[in-house]
Order: sequence, then structure tokens, then C-alpha cells
Amino acid sequence: METVNAEPAAREGEPLILRNQLLLLFCLALLVRLAFYEAFPHIIRGDAITYSQGSYNFAHGLPFDDFWYSLFYWWQWPFQLVFVDKEQASVFSTLVAGSVLVVLAVYITDRIFSSWRVNVLSGLLLITHPRLIEYSLNGYAEMFFCLCFVIGLLGAIVLLTDLRRRWALLWGLGFGLYFCVRQESITAYFLSLGVFLLGYYFSGARRPLCKVLSLIIYSLFGGVVVIVIYASVSQLNYDTLGLLQKSDVPALTNLPSEYLQALGVLLHRFVINIALCLLYFPIYFILSPSLLWVFYCLYVRDRNLFSLSNLMLSVMLFWPFLFFCLIIPPQDNYEFRYYIAALVPLLIYGALGLVLAWDSFAVKKVWRSFLIAFVVVSLLLHLGVAIYQAERLTRRNDIHFTVARWLDQHVPVSETIVGSRSGYIANTVYFSAQPQFYYRPKSDDLDVLLEYMRSNNHRWLVIYEQYLADSEPALLTVLQQGIPGMKQLEEFIDPYSKQRVQVFYLASEDARR
Repeated sequence: METVNAEPAAREGEPLILRNQLLLLFCLALLVRLAFYEAFPHIIRGDAITYSQGSYNFAHGLPFDDFWYSLFYWWQWPFQLVFVDKEQASVFSTLVAGSVLVVLAVYITDRIFSSWRVNVLSGLLLITHPRLIEYSLNGYAEMFFCLCFVIGLLGAIVLLTDLRRRWALLWGLGFGLYFCVRQESITAYFLSLGVFLLGYYFSGARRPLCKVLSLIIYSLFGGVVVIVIYASVSQLNYDTLGLLQKSDVPALTNLPSEYLQALGVLLHRFVINIALCLLYFPIYFILSPSLLWVFYCLYVRDRNLFSLSNLMLSVMLFWPFLFFCLIIPPQDNYEFRYYIAALVPLLIYGALGLVLAWDSFAVKKVWRSFLIAFVVVSLLLHLGVAIYQAERLTRRNDIHFTVARWLDQHVPVSETIVGSRSGYIANTVYFSAQPQFYYRPKSDDLDVLLEYMRSNNHRWLVIYEQYLADSEPALLTVLQQGIPGMKQLEEFIDPYSKQRVQVFYLASEDARR
């Protein structure tokens, strides 16, 4: 029976077998994601709308908001040129990134554990996990920077056992690319550097200090070169570095000046955030065999599982939780995408645990049947939740499609549309042919709104009940009483939330020309 090892062992014909595995898993990942795209083509939402419109403008030489600009625009650039539809281009950019990520993650698995069974199981878990499917189709930057993270992790892990410069360059290159999208990657790089130095410490004289230092310099060189080239090109062409402009992570501000009090605030924040993670996200982790077997993987009787490569993977598993739980205010800790990078090592450990369980318990037929059924049910559960998520996101976009079609039929393209923030009017206009929209001023005073409309010669206003209920409840009365000086032309009912959307028109005699 094949044994699971923590370090790669040479096997006859292994490169060919591994290439075939990677090719098959890549094709399967691509087919699964294409099937979901065919069934649910419109799950793009939120920030992805802004990314998509911005990258479209970027690729076609149109003005774009540099607040959202990052290396992700460059990744989307060829897709926006090839595809006519900007939504389709954005989706395929993340679809390709998600499929390539599966291949690289399985290659990492093989380098650490040298088991075709762990390779196949980890590949299947990565292919079918509902969140990885969702972020492969929704146009968010998360799948792209996860791909960059895996590239850097691959270089770091292989370098632990193969001290060649190309792996050091790949290590730095991956985290450098990651940095050009999300700057918290620098903490992940230094954690991986710590594991690499730990490897030197335990290796003794087998690894000369000058060799280790040269590899570290090569990795830093790879990362710095990528960042400098990207920032230089961005500054020369677009007058922006494209770094440190947008972050989902609020700055650590308003902490007490006293050192111990500040530590107390951080500790309290960390504990609360960990508790919130356990409360909010169990379905995305316990849904698969991952957590069920992760500790079994780390502490089983097989000593050959303990290795620096395994340690590197474990550190990268816990890094997102350690980092984000320290800096995110608890009220903002509700988005799974903060922790999406942890899924790759977690699912690899899930696959490893299942194989170890098979080796330990499959002597009896009843255990073999149970484990096979467990894997099948887990994969089906993955796909079931992915279908549910995709269907739910599609229904959430239905109202935007409905309103967008109405606007296309009734609003001349020369007119501008005003609407609510937080992705409401932006989502609606994205699915329409209307070229321009503006956010209405956030005020409970209708006179302020009317003055804004008149002074800027805007005539069309879209009001979303869901936004008012969440952000401006004092204005909910306009849904029944209307807006003085404006005419309500249409009302829609969102089939998903059952909330109303109303379109108002400022009559020409009231509009200042």
C-alpha cells in the first residue's frame, strides 16, 4: 500500500503520472466552473461591479477611478480586450485564476506528501468547494490574489527541499504579485521567511549560511522587482502607484496611548473576532472533511508527517486568522473573503486526513464503506451548497436586471441617473446601456436632494427601499408619499427581498437648465 510521506520520494514514472493528474484536475476544475457559469451567468456583484467597470475602462483607454486600481486590472486587461461583454470578461478572468489555483495547490500537495491519493482528493475538494466556485465566477479580486498567494507558497515550500534559485525567485515573485493587489501579503511573506530560517537552524552545517542568505536575497529581489516594475509603469502612465490606496482592513486608529491598554484592546479584539469566525463561518469549513481531520493530520502517530514543508503549510493555514482577527473591528468581521486564502492549506489537510483515516481504519469493510460514503457525501454537499449560493446570488441580481431593462427603454443615453450608494445604483446601471450615474447626497432632507438634482441638471432618480431601511430609515416615507416636485414613474418589487424600487422623474419645468 502506498504510504504518505512528508517529503517527496523519487518514484519511477512519477513526473508523467503527476502531469497527467494535474492536467485532468485542471480540465475538471475548468469544466465544473464552466458548467456553473452556463447555469448561473450573472452572480457578479458588489465590489466586482466596480472592478469590472474599472478594468473595462482601463483596457479601453477610458478614465477610471484609481482608488480601485491594482494589479488585478492588469490581470483582467487581456480578458476585457478579448471579450466584448465586460461582465463575461471579468468572470472568465477569475474562472481561469480559480482553475490554475487548483493545479498549483495539488502540485504543492504532491511536493509535501508524495501521495497520488492525497493529490486527487485535495484536487476534488478544491474543485468543488462552494466558496472557491463562487469566487471563481463572481469577478472579485480574491481569486486572483489567492492564485498569487499559492504561487509564492509553492516557491517557499519547494525551496525547503530544493535549494535552487528559481524557487527562491518564484517565492518572492508570488508574494510580490500578491502585494500589488493586497498589501497584507507582506506579513505572509515574513512568516514564510521565518519558517525558511527555522529550516536553516535545524539543518545545521548541511546548509551553508551564504547559500541560505543568497536564496533569501533572490526571493526579495523577485518580489521587489515585480513591485517596482508595476508601481513605475502605473506612475508613469496613470499618475498613481496603485499601492496602499484601497484596503478592506481599517487602520489601527484611536487606540489608547498607553502600551498595556493598547495591548488589551488588541487582545479583546482578537478574542471577539475568533469567536465571530467560529460563529459565522462553520459551514464553509466543517462542510468539507477539513476540520474533522486537520488535527488528526497534525498529530497522528506517523512521525514522518512532521516536516518543515508541513510547518510552512500550517503557518499559511493560520496566517489569515492571526492577521485579520488582530486588525479588523468586530463589527466588520462578517465577510468570509478575509480568510479565503486559508482554504487552500485547509482542504489539503482535509484530503490528507481522509487518506490517513483510510490507512488506519479501512481494514474492516464497514469502515471502508463509511469513508467512501463520507467522501462522496462531502463532495455532493459541496456542489449542493455551491448551487444554492449561485442561485441565491442570481436572484439577488434579478431586480437590477429588471430595473436596468426599464431604464434602457425609457431613459435616453444622454441623460444621467441618480441613485443610492453601497452597490445599488452601480449594480443596476452596470447591467444597462446607460453610460452615467451619480450617487445622491446622503441626507434626510428632501430639499437637499431636490437642490442637488436641479443644480446638476439630473432628472432621473432611483430609490431602493432596502437601502433606505438599512441606512436612511427616515426617508422610508417617500415610498408612500412620494417626493415633492418629482413624479413617480414606476415601481418594482424585488422578488428576492420583497422590497420596493421606485423610479422618479424631475419634470423639465422644474429642472434648471
